[in-house]
Amino acid sequence: MNIFSRKQSEKSHQTIFTADIHGVIPQYKKLLAYAKKIKADQIILGGDITPKTARGLDLIVSQRDFLIQDLSRMFSNLKNDLPNTGIYVLFGNDDAKANHDLFVADEIEPYTAIHGKRLPIADGLEIVGYSYVPMSPWGLKDWDKFDYGKVVDISDQRLIEMNLERMDYGIRTSGFESKDVSKGEKEKFKLIRVGKQDLLHKGSISFDLQSPIYLQNPEKTIFVAHAPPYGHLDVARTSNGGGLFAKPIKDRLIHAGSVAMLEYIEKTQPFLTLHGHIHSTVKRTGEYKTNIGNTISMTAGNSPRTNNLAILVFDLYNPQEAQRIIL
Repeated sequence: MNIFSRKQSEKSHQTIFTADIHGVIPQYKKLLAYAKKIKADQIILGGDITPKTARGLDLIVSQRDFLIQDLSRMFSNLKNDLPNTGIYVLFGNDDAKANHDLFVADEIEPYTAIHGKRLPIADGLEIVGYSYVPMSPWGLKDWDKFDYGKVVDISDQRLIEMNLERMDYGIRTSGFESKDVSKGEKEKFKLIRVGKQDLLHKGSISFDLQSPIYLQNPEKTIFVAHAPPYGHLDVARTSNGGGLFAKPIKDRLIHAGSVAMLEYIEKTQPFLTLHGHIHSTVKRTGEYKTNIGNTISMTAGNSPRTNNLAILVFDLYNPQEAQRIIL
């Protein structure tokens, strides 16, 4: 049942969601043009917003330049035409965390950062963001966390089996984290090597999602997470054939989502969840929205490999009618 049906009949809130643009300028231009066309009330970006064409320290610097110059300029221009449009931004696992200070310091005015925050977005609704993803095969570990900590406290045998399967694919438990060290050293940024123990000490997705920020007002909550929940909107291709516990769906296709996030959604039942991270899941399955209990969960299934942009367009009070559009 849509608990906002009365409000929805009074006023709709045109919302655009997408993710995984990875700094592709033609995709951003299409996003902004469409937002102007429909006079969008909200734009929500679900992570991996910056380019990843550089390596090492150059990656941090190039992404920072993109945020300050390109993205800020594009969205400032949009705000000139649509001053009341909210722009909500989440970092993803390919966005260097050393640059997140730009949002904390409010140096990029057109955006509102949502990781770890709960904010009102419309009458009766709140938005909350979460950037971390379960352990990935890639080397930048800024936003990687284990689903569960050293002691896996799961009583549900189904979740235990899912977690074993999820951990048994080609994930990487060492890599680098980006650091802003400008206060204490000559260089502004560094890449710090991290191993499995370092990553375990970061805590877990399960622990994070027990925070009151994520637990309060589920019936009013729009939960934006870069990663999808395990088994939903998360079909990817693995580079290995699977290990002791792994059970590929077929042709090395696997579920790559977060088990802890699935548990969180099943238990708390947010009004709406929005996800990115797995570029190919919609292409492989044809599914961009699903129900987890009473929760509506959706992904844009966008890929940065072309200039075509996949977006979700929906009334914030009536997300079950969302449409996926390719621009």
